[in-house]
Amino acid sequence: MIIAHLPSGYVLSALILKHAPRLPASAAAIIVAGIVGALAPDFDMLWFHLVDHRQTHHHKYFTHWPLV
Repeated sequence: MIIAHLPSGYVLSALILKHAPRLPASAAAIIVAGIVGALAPDFDMLWFHLVDHRQTHHHKYFTHWPLV
């Protein structure tokens, strides 16, 4: 869900930048990585809509397992 995951990725990235200022990557790269990482569990929505035809709820896919 973009409304929840995108802001959480941004906030987490901003906190990392604030508390660990000497990171090897640029600030923009860390923000982008945080946002993409937060959105990654919902990349399965493409499979859910285009291939599975909404037969299985997307929270049951392995991308939503906490271990992954």
